[in-house]
Amino acid sequence: MLAWGWIGAFVLLVGGAAFFGPLLQLRRLVLRYPQYQMVPESEVPEWLQQFLSGPCSQLEALGFAKVGWLRLDLPTDRQTYRAVLHHPLAETYGAVGALCPAELLQAFEVYFSSVAVGGALLLTANGRRHLFLQEPPNVQLDDPYVGTIAAQWEHHQQRCQAWGTEFLPQTLTEYQQACAESDRQALDLLIDQKLLRRQPGGRILMTNALAWRFGAQVGQAGAVVQPFVRARQQAIAADPTEAVVIPPELEAAAYHQQAAQTQSRGLGRSWLFLGTLGLFLLSFRGQGPNAWGLNPWILAAVVGYHEAGHALAMGCFGYRDTSVFFVPFVGGATTGRKAEASVAEKFWVLMAGPLPGLVVGGMGAFWLATHPETVPAWALEAIVLLLALNFLNLLPLLPLDGGKVADLLLFSRHPVADVAFKVVAAVGLPLVFRHPLSVFLTIALLVGLPNAWREAQLRRAMLRHPEDGGDTVVRAAAAMRDGGYQKLLFAQRYLLLNALVERFGETRSPRPRTLWGLGTIYLLSLLALPTGLLWTFPPLRRAVWPPSREEVERRIAAYRQHQAQEQQTELARLTALRSQYPNDRALLRQRAEIYQRVERTISKSNVPEPNPDFPKALADLDRAIALNPDDATGYEARGDLWEDRAPQKAIADFRRGLALYPASTLHHRLLGTLAKAKQWEAVIAEATACLARNPKDSLAYTLRARAYEQLGQSQPAAADRDRAERYETDTGSSWSADSLQMAEIALRRHPRDRLGLLQKAQALAGLDRTQEAIALYSQAMALLPADPNPYRLRGQLFAQQGNSARAIADANTVLAQNPNDIVALSLRADARQQSGDLVGAKRDRDRLRAVARSKQPPW
Repeated sequence: MLAWGWIGAFVLLVGGAAFFGPLLQLRRLVLRYPQYQMVPESEVPEWLQQFLSGPCSQLEALGFAKVGWLRLDLPTDRQTYRAVLHHPLAETYGAVGALCPAELLQAFEVYFSSVAVGGALLLTANGRRHLFLQEPPNVQLDDPYVGTIAAQWEHHQQRCQAWGTEFLPQTLTEYQQACAESDRQALDLLIDQKLLRRQPGGRILMTNALAWRFGAQVGQAGAVVQPFVRARQQAIAADPTEAVVIPPELEAAAYHQQAAQTQSRGLGRSWLFLGTLGLFLLSFRGQGPNAWGLNPWILAAVVGYHEAGHALAMGCFGYRDTSVFFVPFVGGATTGRKAEASVAEKFWVLMAGPLPGLVVGGMGAFWLATHPETVPAWALEAIVLLLALNFLNLLPLLPLDGGKVADLLLFSRHPVADVAFKVVAAVGLPLVFRHPLSVFLTIALLVGLPNAWREAQLRRAMLRHPEDGGDTVVRAAAAMRDGGYQKLLFAQRYLLLNALVERFGETRSPRPRTLWGLGTIYLLSLLALPTGLLWTFPPLRRAVWPPSREEVERRIAAYRQHQAQEQQTELARLTALRSQYPNDRALLRQRAEIYQRVERTISKSNVPEPNPDFPKALADLDRAIALNPDDATGYEARGDLWEDRAPQKAIADFRRGLALYPASTLHHRLLGTLAKAKQWEAVIAEATACLARNPKDSLAYTLRARAYEQLGQSQPAAADRDRAERYETDTGSSWSADSLQMAEIALRRHPRDRLGLLQKAQALAGLDRTQEAIALYSQAMALLPADPNPYRLRGQLFAQQGNSARAIADANTVLAQNPNDIVALSLRADARQQSGDLVGAKRDRDRLRAVARSKQPPW
């Protein structure tokens, strides 16, 4: 439900933008005082004369005679022409012009003007009254909203008769001056009312109040406009000559006018960027469908870097009105305009977004692979986002950049393939991303398919039209006229024209060499990330291209041999120390552990001869127990050695340890061994004893439930399963507390037993009693200075306390014996970085990586 709530908010945001967009256009509209001038017919474009010949003929049939042409420099900084006709009997002038933009139902504007005695002007329009910002002073403006010019003229005559006064004759010059003066007075009145503001250079801008008022005025005009539209439809049905064909040149003029009005300005682009950035950050604050635990600031920086690449490329190739903005819940977008941009220019504009991100992310990934410890968490997230988002953006799916590149290079010149690719993209988006917002993108692509089909066909049709003075818009409008698309409203025609102009450069087939070259660059860019990751991270490369079975076996054998050599070296060192300190139980336990490792290594290598090291491990553990029979951990270690060979001996050792101290860890080891030996009654008895000590021990409940199941007692088994689930986070007493008490028991008889001191120190460290643990490690070092283990452990505690000097000293002691000791190298690197010695820390980490690579398993 939360995801759908965010999607609803997104829809409301888009709807709000659609509502306020026209008001912002009005707010940016630049007005000027209109200029009127009579011009010779030779100055009027031939196409416009031909277009206006129809309504002029209708007026001539009503008694008007053409007297000249009037050029208008309109308030919107646009120039147009009107045919001027005069009715001598009615003393009325008629002006006929072409609407821009024009619609099939309303392509002309016709005005009748008569001057009454006293100078009052009666002006009759048709279907235009609601578009006047202000009725001029001393002007009676009327509009019948009728379907034909004849009906409009009849209405004007009726209004003249209703005035009950005579109308004065006017010369053509007086008519021109009257038109200019009435428009000037209307603008002055709005300026006096503070609804318009003068700007330097003679420009005039609307205020917010006038923009709102004009928008509301147009919105409320539906009641009178709809009857007018029906009247026009009826008139065209009754007289087909009323139907018109809009000239391509007029469509081009309307297109350029609309493009100028919608042109974004610098301050507006800045507010758009900042406003959408704020919404974008809010949409990723951790609530909503895109809340994936990402840092919104890092995500915004990555998206902004991607869009900045698009914007920079657009600037280099001469695009106009470039804007960068964020899309909440989705990402970002960059818009710009350039008519007939070539395939190569569009390719580089599209690739300029993901390529820089992949380059920077790839450099970061290389640094991460070589210096992982120096990369902070925020940089790691930025690297991952740079690689992931930009690589996904290169996938050949619309509306991603990669999909646009694929469409540009392969499909845009072939209508059927172009639409088919969009269908595949619409279906593939939700399958690839599996996110609710991808459904909206899919719907948008599917809804736009009819328009995409029209676009593709019209771009091909444009090639059949002549250059028309080099104006691509005229060619596009001519293709739309021939295709019957003028029945669409101008808002739809404008979008279609804009798409045709923007993409016409794709229609001209570039040289095959260009397409092959650009396609190769795209494929290499798409393959660069996986190739770079495979090269940078060897484990990933081995996962993709695993070696042969023979090579794996050879590597494993070599690795195991290397392990065995290292363990033999360690055994030799421990044996030499053992000869000097024959009663040191810690050395015995360490050597027994090495014997066990060697045994496992040899057994995994499939060596057929019997292993001679098990008796040595057993002998060392027997000797350690003999030196201190009160150490429960000694019985635990020997039980672990017996567990796979003689479970009964392991059980006996675990019981001896429990007799000294009933620790939960020993209970668990005993229960596990009894279960392996399938002694289910004993499992139940020991688990019950364990639970008497800790009623919340989930492992004891689990093993007892298994024993009940094996004995066929389902009811108590189910009860124990329920208790195990209830206490699954509580596994009994902590390891550190058990170890501490077992070590104290061992030290009662032998207070200077080094093994007991080490075990107690480790337990105290686990309980955060750091200072006591450091003191015990120091005592253990005094008893046997040649053992590196206490130095490693004490150094780590010093590092935790922030005592980097003491930590470095302990690490140096270990490294003096073994320069390749991984634990000591890591400890000294961290301590040096903590103390500010970054050069020394880097040197230690480089050495650490080299040693780690030599010890890395081949698999």
